[in-house]
Amino acid sequence: MRSNSYRVLHLLPILFLGNKKPRFDGIVDVLYTPQWQSQERELGKKGGPKECLYEDVALIRVFLLSIRYGKGYNGVTMREMITRALVLSRDPFGEGDALLRLFSEDFGRINAWSKSLTKITSKLSGHLQPLHFVQVRMVDSLKGGGALYRIVDGMADVSMISYRSHERYDLLPLLRVLEHIAPEHEPDDRVWAFLEGVVQKKYEAQGSLALLLSLWGFDQRHASCAWCGAIAIEGFHIHEGVFLCHACASKLSPDAVVLL
Repeated sequence: MRSNSYRVLHLLPILFLGNKKPRFDGIVDVLYTPQWQSQERELGKKGGPKECLYEDVALIRVFLLSIRYGKGYNGVTMREMITRALVLSRDPFGEGDALLRLFSEDFGRINAWSKSLTKITSKLSGHLQPLHFVQVRMVDSLKGGGALYRIVDGMADVSMISYRSHERYDLLPLLRVLEHIAPEHEPDDRVWAFLEGVVQKKYEAQGSLALLLSLWGFDQRHASCAWCGAIAIEGFHIHEGVFLCHACASKLSPDAVVLL
């Protein structure tokens, strides 16, 4: 299997045939020009790597768009976004990469990935951990069908360092609820201010989960168990978005319910 670098360098001449550069109305338009189709036929006749051309389309697009993070070709640019965020969770994502879920100040809940984050040489790994408040720089990414951002830089949020949020394990249930309930790509100033307030101990940790749910309209005071109708509420089903009593909540796995 050839490396990505080799494949990009091998395929780029297909995009720039002769001295005349192909016209870019969109970043993929070049793949449908007569020059591309003609070259593809020639490669097929010569037994060239025709079978990998289409799978490398995304690779070529990333290569072109990633030049200096935003200075694309003939006016094609990549969005660059900088925001403060709270890291909700982190999972392995391919070889050495990581998938992160964040609740950001400017974009709400977002999914992002970072290259080589799980490697020991990563300079970002220590910052991009659950419970950490960070300031991140992101660009558009083609991974995940375009639904993921790529984190290219990040550092600890200076304004929150002194509160040592990474030691607040009592707030992990809040992160689980944010990860499953918070709307994607919908910023919420109330929720962001609440999260800062909890870490800064403006709110008591006990009862903070019920208060967070109330910001989205899930008010425990006027709820009953969704399964049996009991009035005594002790849990919240994070997948179905309903309140449960102790008896019903105990039937679920710990991953599906948080205790209030």
